[in-house]
Amino acid sequence: MQEAFLHFIWQYQYFDKNDLCTIDSESLEIFDQGFLQTNAGPDFSQSRIKIADILWSGNVEIHVKSSAWLQHHHDTDKAYDNVILHVVWENDKEITRTDGSKIPVLELKDRVEPSLIDRYKKLINQPQDILCQNQIEQVDHLTKLSMWDKALMNRLERKAEEVTDLHKQLKGDWEIVAYRLLCRNFGFKINNDAFEMLSKALPLKYIHKHANNIHQVEALLLGQAGFLDEKEGGNYYLGLRKEYLFLSKKYQLEILKMNQHQWKFLRLRPANFPTLRLAQLAMTLVNLKNVFSTILDTTSFDELNKLLVQPTSEYWYTHYHFGKEGKSQIKKIGKSSVENIIINTVVSVLAAYGKMHQEQEYLDRAVSFLQQLSPENNRITRQWKSLDQPIKTAFDSQASIELYNEYCLKKRCLSCNVGVKLLTNLD
Repeated sequence: MQEAFLHFIWQYQYFDKNDLCTIDSESLEIFDQGFLQTNAGPDFSQSRIKIADILWSGNVEIHVKSSAWLQHHHDTDKAYDNVILHVVWENDKEITRTDGSKIPVLELKDRVEPSLIDRYKKLINQPQDILCQNQIEQVDHLTKLSMWDKALMNRLERKAEEVTDLHKQLKGDWEIVAYRLLCRNFGFKINNDAFEMLSKALPLKYIHKHANNIHQVEALLLGQAGFLDEKEGGNYYLGLRKEYLFLSKKYQLEILKMNQHQWKFLRLRPANFPTLRLAQLAMTLVNLKNVFSTILDTTSFDELNKLLVQPTSEYWYTHYHFGKEGKSQIKKIGKSSVENIIINTVVSVLAAYGKMHQEQEYLDRAVSFLQQLSPENNRITRQWKSLDQPIKTAFDSQASIELYNEYCLKKRCLSCNVGVKLLTNLD
């Protein structure tokens, strides 16, 4: 027996209520089971019950065994003094509040249908990652759609919290927050840590001072990244190096400068080389000027897309790295890369700002952008597609990734609309 299953049983009231009573044989009526809490404290709040002739309002705590109350030290925690009912699978110990008063206990082990327990065990013990994959076709479209929406909003909430934490660390400077996120997401997983490190090693204020000069911004980024250390090179390289040495001395950047070995090239296609990505980032920073303000003020998806899809400076049309010339072509950032940046930078910033300021329009815009983006193509989305689940936009792919990582892999079927539907056989 798992506590999560008992939360499910109590939340949906799937137990026999005939002649319901506490372990002390006092009659028990449940008017409102309350709201499941995800933060610290009792499991359910704002519950309303009647024991004997007394109406109670307060919290409900749930454990597999009542002795867990003592193991978790609730008997000395005043936060649990307002618990009006202790719901357990098995009552093996008398428990009390901090003042020594006894707490009423409801034991469930003889009140739950064995078939429900069997269905739960069968579902939770499946060997595959998506536990319900052999049964998901039994679930109606509306239930699956509602879970997709729930997963997507959970993902936005989590990303918003991460951005909010960064906002606090940076003392409320949204421009630096957006700069850090944009830089990190230009690393596209392989080099994201290095790009984030660079954003710390090269303060945004120096980018802003030279935002009208792509040559100087490139020099700052590539030099601070450690790619301008060699004394020999072609004319373009030497021009950047000369510019960087001057700016580095002027702004005292040398102490924070990175080394080339911190960047990964192995098994990367030339289009993903960090040198080219840095050149693309330079043009993006020059084009956007103030990243956060642009994100906040750009309401049109097409306009945002145009702002991000800009060609690099001419040198990079024929180069992926210094001294390595390739086929001539304009090195704009690719469509999938732009979409990745919108998902992980723009959408995250909009969600965080909207949540912090309680401005629904920014959350709505974040969702709208996701609905206009192509779906991501990765192992997780392909797995959902193999189960005939539609992945048509980035809204769908982001929802499917969240569902897989935060529900399926963690076996949180009881928090999933699909899992609940399968367990209860609701029409």
